Amino acid sequence: VSPVPLAVVQTNGCCFSRIARIPAEFNGLSNGDWAWHGAMDFAAFAESTPESNNSLRVVRHGKGKIVFMQVAPWMIDDENRPQLRTSRRRAEYMLSRLLWNVLGTECALGQVTYADIPVDEDDPYRYIRW
Repeated sequence: VSPVPLAVVQTNGCCFSRIARIPAEFNGLSNGDWAWHGAMDFAAFAESTPESNNSLRVVRHGKGKIVFMQVAPWMIDDENRPQLRTSRRRAEYMLSRLLWNVLGTECALGQVTYADIPVDEDDPYRYIRW
């Protein structure tokens, strides 16, 4: 729900588009934070501006502002697709940073548990026989 009309289209894709002029609401974030790997279904904005892309936008209305983040961290399925773990971590960081920048709230997201569990592939000497 937006007080300003925004055209969206359903898409199944990735987001790698740059934001030329990063607004103040995105302080502490970079173009790499809103780029994820792998196609997913989401409602993308039909057009981008120099201060936004198809999945992230700031709308100023009256004295307030609205930040739209079209792909939330829980939409990235890193359980079934482990190659998306980095994308999920970046999305969690981006969400907490946006909440801090816009609302001034402190967010304590859960610890990254899948990086703490050692697996056989973590051993750098697994193929070397001494």
